[in-house]
Amino acid sequence: MQIESMVTDFHAVVAVEGQVPEAEQAPALVDALRSRFGRTNEILQSTQGIVRELNRELKT
Repeated sequence: MQIESMVTDFHAVVAVEGQVPEAEQAPALVDALRSRFGRTNEILQSTQGIVRELNRELKT
């Protein structure tokens, strides 16, 4: 669900040639996207750490 929302927001940032993207019209959207991508990155890093730890435990 969060990924779908991020994709929808991303489409608001990318504009057709010659048009002004919504991101320029709504700077809060840019901040929200940065926050979401930052949080997603944190979650992925945490998940990667968990997977590495599980992998180490399975090898022993």
